[in-house]
Amino acid sequence: MKNDSKIKDVTQKDIDSWGKQGWVKFKNFVEELEGKKSKTEEKKETWTRVKADGAELRAENEDWFVYKILNKDACILFGAGTKWCITESGRY
Repeated sequence: MKNDSKIKDVTQKDIDSWGKQGWVKFKNFVEELEGKKSKTEEKKETWTRVKADGAELRAENEDWFVYKILNKDACILFGAGTKWCITESGRY
């Protein structure tokens, strides 16, 4: 599997275990994974959506970007890991 971060069970990553279970089970397993997204892929999609809807790039250079934040979701996304009141859960 190219992206094995979708596979949580270590035994499912062992190709030898699939040889014992047969082709049909392995094929079904792979088909199930094709529709799933990893957490990284989900975060990237969220980031892209929120950034497109809630932030406008105003300036940039090779070291930084300046965005105009347009909504709460974008503020929470860009402020993640900070102590801004709006980024802390349950505050607003």
